[in-house]
Amino acid sequence: SQWLFFLHETHGSTEFVQAPGGTIPEIGTSSLPSLPSEFYAVVQTTALYLDKDAEYPPSVKRTTVWYDSVHKKVRAEFEANGQPWRALYRRYDKGMEFEILHVAGREKTCQFSKMKEKMPSPEWPETLSYKGTDIVRGKFCHHWQEDNGYYKVDYYETVGPVRVPVLIHTEGMDYDVLEFRSGPIDQDIFHFPPDLRPNCTKVPNHVGFPYVHLLYTYLRF
Repeated sequence: SQWLFFLHETHGSTEFVQAPGGTIPEIGTSSLPSLPSEFYAVVQTTALYLDKDAEYPPSVKRTTVWYDSVHKKVRAEFEANGQPWRALYRRYDKGMEFEILHVAGREKTCQFSKMKEKMPSPEWPETLSYKGTDIVRGKFCHHWQEDNGYYKVDYYETVGPVRVPVLIHTEGMDYDVLEFRSGPIDQDIFHFPPDLRPNCTKVPNHVGFPYVHLLYTYLRF
């Protein structure tokens, strides 16, 4: 039978209790991880197999995201070695996307493409299982694990009515959520800079840009 873990508080202390079968008891979550439909986040990725002291390829990158699945819009800004190098505006509501590239010593360039696909929703694998709670980055977290037999992925989110992602750890990459604020996004954030529009070039055949995997494969846009 399936074994699940839940917290039991007694005499001011907390202990782990293991219970067979059934569903995960209510300790701030009784279901798979969830993400709000609107949020601002800063996520830092660390490639664990790269030399952290090498300038190229950079082992640490940072992505700042304004995410609004209610209005079908995303804006993302990317940094490497502490320098901005790319921005992406995905307007699923209008079927258009724009990319701005920052190259040191040169003017910004941009491209645009039509989009046919719908905005993806977060996807949680069937193999994701609940492992209990742990302290991660100084926060009390739920611990989930995806184990396919040949690799493992650990997902941590805060305990409480509002669950906030904290860390995803894989064998080759860490995804650290440095900042996270849920709630409505100012829609002006998603307006593409008008001064760049006249110089934007079309992506050949409107093939578009690759998906950004913000939280491993669980959240992409």
